[in-house]
Amino acid sequence: MQSPDGAAAAAQREAEEGVLLYEAVQLLEQGATLNEKNKQIQERPEEKGTLNREIQDLKDMLEVKERKADTSNTDTALPTLVESLAEMEHIIQRLKEQRFQDEHEKGEELVATKTTLERMKVEHKMALEETAA
Repeated sequence: MQSPDGAAAAAQREAEEGVLLYEAVQLLEQGATLNEKNKQIQERPEEKGTLNREIQDLKDMLEVKERKADTSNTDTALPTLVESLAEMEHIIQRLKEQRFQDEHEKGEELVATKTTLERMKVEHKMALEETAA
């Protein structure tokens, strides 16, 4: 039969092990999140390339339309084409700004996740050392 002090120590160890297990699960979840963020960041250049190709396709289409406009329609077609070009440039600028903002937010999220993960690793290590002592 265990003495009351022995039972209390066993209960304390069990509680500490539960905390360590919870922290280990959190570390695993943080690691999975970090891996997902890294994957998203690696996919950014692919998305950027796709957007740049789409932009180039739109510019090419506009250029073809400009070439097709004959001189009889120049007076009406030219302002329409200029307006379309201005609108496309506005869309391009908005897409670039959105891409920059998204990359910035992902970078901040990644830094915050890494910081949290490192802090949790240190806390976990300290808890293990306290349990071992």
